[in-house]
Amino acid sequence: WGNVSEQRMMSQAVLPLLRRIEAGYGREPAGRITPAMRADLYSILGESLVRTGQPALAAPYLTQALAMARASHNRQEEIDALEGLADLSAARADFRGAFAYRQTLESLKDTLRLTATTRIVAELQTQYETERKEADNRLQTAQLLAQQQIIRRRNAQLLAGGALLLLLGGAGYAAFAHRRRRREAEFGTERQRLLHQRTAAVLEAEETERRRIGADLHDGVGQLLTAAKLIDTLKGAGPFTVFAPTDEAFAKL
Repeated sequence: WGNVSEQRMMSQAVLPLLRRIEAGYGREPAGRITPAMRADLYSILGESLVRTGQPALAAPYLTQALAMARASHNRQEEIDALEGLADLSAARADFRGAFAYRQTLESLKDTLRLTATTRIVAELQTQYETERKEADNRLQTAQLLAQQQIIRRRNAQLLAGGALLLLLGGAGYAAFAHRRRRREAEFGTERQRLLHQRTAAVLEAEETERRRIGADLHDGVGQLLTAAKLIDTLKGAGPFTVFAPTDEAFAKL
């Protein structure tokens, strides 16, 4: 506001305007003008009247402004009204009253600062908690993604291992089946060889038996033929000469 003279000149200039505003407030419907709005207007009017040297007129405005501010729990308007009352008491040379208003004013400002500080701390705490939760959520999301990647990697490894085992199993079974077929073929070949040998042996034995029987038959037939000739000879008129081995001949045998 500058120095005292400037403040007085400005207050004198705005007083008519403030009076018209006050009159306009009076014409407004009930409830249109809030207590806080009236407290603000009365504080400005009271301050302007104090600065223009009209403390008697200023007192009712400032007192009403303080009451309305407190009724509406508007701390800023209460501060403005207290400042105006402190200036009014100083203008009346009521320095004790001015000091009391200043004490109340500073106490209210301290309360507001403490409230503001508490609110700021609470907001910061809320912001910190929110950011920490978001950080925790991001960390949990990152951990979950890492676990999912590990699981996918392990699943891929398991699938690859299973495929390799199946491939090895298939190769082993193919090799086993090949060896079994080869052994079966070898066994079949050996069986055929043994069967051929057995058949050849049987055929050879049969041939040998036939030869033996043939020889026996030949010898028997020869003997029969010899006997028949001998019989025919013996049926002749004779004489006959018979050769028989002696004892000495049998001894030599």
